[in-house]
Amino acid sequence: MARAVPSATMRALSCIGMTRLGCLFSVEVAAAQGLPSSMDGLRLAVAVRKKESREGAVQTMPSRVQQGAADFEETLFVRCHVYCSGGGAGKPPTKFEPRPFLLSVVAVDAPELDLGQSTVDLSALVKESTEKSQQGERVRQWQMAFLLAGKAKGGELVVTLAFQILEDGGVGLYSQPATKTAALVRCPVTRI
Repeated sequence: MARAVPSATMRALSCIGMTRLGCLFSVEVAAAQGLPSSMDGLRLAVAVRKKESREGAVQTMPSRVQQGAADFEETLFVRCHVYCSGGGAGKPPTKFEPRPFLLSVVAVDAPELDLGQSTVDLSALVKESTEKSQQGERVRQWQMAFLLAGKAKGGELVVTLAFQILEDGGVGLYSQPATKTAALVRCPVTRI
């Protein structure tokens, strides 16, 4: 009888022979805004976690919705690894293994409410940053607005995503200092 192989095992096998980059992923949570007036008084929090695991999940302190907005002004950090291959001889890696994270808004007093969750692929951000670096500009921050769902439909979660490479595995991704922030990007809600 064949047994299913856990996804963590498959992920580990798929990364054999790839270079491991140590990263610190940060999510600066500004606010949930444009919320319906029916949500005023509700306490909300924002959670960030790796998509494949609930381990290492982080969450903001609760913030009460007032006049259609909940202000957080808090930065969450998640330490992780991003795997890449290709490149070499002074060129950036050409292939990155996906590293998805889930961002969700949680109603602290009513956890049964589904306000939507969005997926962010950290490896795509790292790849975009290395490509821009080759063009002479360096971007390692992205301002984004994720659309909310359910009772919060019409609202959005405004965040700034960033990362720092702690260990580059000898790849040498960057040779100049970071200077720019990407423009605000609006992202649809993802149902999982």
